[in-house]
Amino acid sequence: MSYDVSFLDLRRYPSVSEAIAAGEGQSSTVPPELTEAWQRITPRALALLGDAETGANEAWLGIGHTPSGLQLSAYGANVLMTVPYWHRGEQAERVMALVYGLAAIVEEETGLSAYDPQTGDLLTASRAPEATAMMNDTAAWLERY
Repeated sequence: MSYDVSFLDLRRYPSVSEAIAAGEGQSSTVPPELTEAWQRITPRALALLGDAETGANEAWLGIGHTPSGLQLSAYGANVLMTVPYWHRGEQAERVMALVYGLAAIVEEETGLSAYDPQTGDLLTASRAPEATAMMNDTAAWLERY
């Protein structure tokens, strides 16, 4: 299980549901404009995350942060961030700060909007306490099982 953030093109599609549906039929190769944006995202992401790894091929671009489990990936034209529900308390706060920071970088460099399916809303600073509580509570629940 992971906390997921999807990046949607709300410039082209007037609603979240339409943007999600449009992303389902995307090409399996990463488009050139996303590859170019990724070249700007990568150094900024590495500066934010510190110890992170990158990888790429024609259908996938990725940045992984082993200490937190955070993964930022582009599959074709779809961009997704995931972080496992491992984090509680102050650690959850730190990891969710990374999620929000990385999401801001992706939004700035691609023009896409970060969507949080856990809250059913765009990822905004006002939702950060709710997202952090969700990370904390889910991690605590999973530890019991």
